[in-house]
Amino acid sequence: MVTKENKINWFNTLTIVISVIALVFSYLSYQLSKQNLEYEIDKDSYLNTPAITEIVDSTFIKFKLNNENSELQSILITFPNDVSTEKIKTAKKPVKISKFVLENLVKDYIDNKIKVKDSVAIVGQISIPVVFDYSAIVFGFSENLRENRILIFDINYYNNVKEIAFSNSFLIDRLGYPTKRHYFYTGPFSKPLEEKLQIQDSIDIQEMLKIQLKNIK
Repeated sequence: MVTKENKINWFNTLTIVISVIALVFSYLSYQLSKQNLEYEIDKDSYLNTPAITEIVDSTFIKFKLNNENSELQSILITFPNDVSTEKIKTAKKPVKISKFVLENLVKDYIDNKIKVKDSVAIVGQISIPVVFDYSAIVFGFSENLRENRILIFDINYYNNVKEIAFSNSFLIDRLGYPTKRHYFYTGPFSKPLEEKLQIQDSIDIQEMLKIQLKNIK
């Protein structure tokens, strides 16, 4: 038999459950709104900042920014996994990397892509998409920035000779962090949001580079 007291207890329990559910949804809504706001802020900061330029000599590739009020601090280059799972990072000033290191990193990929037949010389260019993550001082403020670029390599293959030389790069697009917008559950028992963003962003970067590499003629 259901008594009046049991009805009251059941009603109180239901009220508590509904309140908890509402609280959870309110928290998730707050997190999603916060993520969206942070994404838009980061995206704007990436799009409205100086771009990278390079100076190439016989030994080094020197990088700088195309704004006299900005200073490049460090750079990290990410390649498609099909080209190399290694990354190039430097934080020494002036910011530069060895041409030999860069060319050696892509050598195996180019060797596999080019099959030299007897007495046939192959001269031309190979293009490889990459992502540049770089830190800079912009008008006195520290910024972490990102660009999607194409690296151009001159090649000269004949007989047993294999010559690969970095030529230049050009900008495809400015990117934000994360690269794509995602929604994550950020409850008390889940991984930290920043860790989830890093993992998903790495996946998105590799998917983008894989498609670009496939579409390059």
